[in-house]
Amino acid sequence: IKMKAYRHQQEEIARQEKIIERYKSFNREKSIKAAESRQKMLDKIERIEAPPKARSPYKISFDNEIESGTDVLIVENLSKAFEDTRLFENLSFHIRKAERIALIGENGRGKTTLFKMLLDRVKPDQGDIILGKNVTLGYYDQEQSDLHPEKTVMSELHDEFPHLTEREVRTYLGSFLFRGDEVFKEVKNLSGGEKCRVNLLKLMLKKSNFLILDEPTNHLDIPSREALEDALLDYDGTLFVISHDRYFLNKVVHKIFELKEDGIVEYLGNYSYYMDKKLNPNRFQGIEEKETRNKTQYQDEKKKKKGREKEEREKKKRLKTLEETIEKMEAEKEALTLSLTTEEVYKDIKKSMEISDKIKEVDDKIKDHYEEWELLLMEEEEA
Repeated sequence: IKMKAYRHQQEEIARQEKIIERYKSFNREKSIKAAESRQKMLDKIERIEAPPKARSPYKISFDNEIESGTDVLIVENLSKAFEDTRLFENLSFHIRKAERIALIGENGRGKTTLFKMLLDRVKPDQGDIILGKNVTLGYYDQEQSDLHPEKTVMSELHDEFPHLTEREVRTYLGSFLFRGDEVFKEVKNLSGGEKCRVNLLKLMLKKSNFLILDEPTNHLDIPSREALEDALLDYDGTLFVISHDRYFLNKVVHKIFELKEDGIVEYLGNYSYYMDKKLNPNRFQGIEEKETRNKTQYQDEKKKKKGREKEEREKKKRLKTLEETIEKMEAEKEALTLSLTTEEVYKDIKKSMEISDKIKEVDDKIKDHYEEWELLLMEEEEA
């Protein structure tokens, strides 16, 4: 809690210092006064002392490079059996963008097999698997079979992401607690938790918009599990996960798919909701109808949020353009003013007047740009 308060204050101090520097950079009476006023306020802040640092868990952040279409995955009439054992049949379901779904079911029912079918590593006996437009898959395998035992941690990363420099790979590995000579450890000599970290880092660097995770919290300690939960909560892609960790499921998913031999049963809620629904089938009927309406509202709010974020990006871009334009105009005004002192100009009244008019024109433009810059800066501060 103390560290969070300290970091929050440091971010605010950095933000205020940046605004002060912006005001000072224009070297105008109005902006200098504004800078001095802000500096006085900043000096009065009671600074929070940084608490002693513990060895923090690695920071996980899942991003996606491209946005998928609304329909992420459609499965129709899927069936699979091994010899005399039928895992499931007539399996149909639909996953949409930004949904967070857990796949649960009795042991041996074929949950991991289903995931491998989605990745085209296992062929179904019948049925269709249709990935949506622009969908990019990221898979976390509980068996860690995607890791190469004979490779070092360094080469495991570098071979899969050759566009990264050695320095960048070492930096990423360092942020995932592989420091110094640890990057040269062979994968076969890693602990279960270390293999998890390598796999999670690879998954993070892929920047997929559809994550398929098979028991991602196995072998993770509590701080690492919490880091993963926070990353998934911030992730704006689609999530499909197998897990026996009830706390994890309650925190990160909002829909349950129960895998049965004859298909999928959907539950619109987290794991606790699923358990209550199993015990009291009619208890949540009204809530489910309300939840369907809320989901539509959530999608609308998400669109509005993206619109606001786009507007903020455009404002920041405009601020930067204005700052660069004002700087160029100030230089132009200075050059024109300097030219008035040359013999060629001050002896030529007509040329002198033309340059004076030009200086006034440039100065008026600077004032207009400066007013727009101040207005945008105030809007940014209020936001």
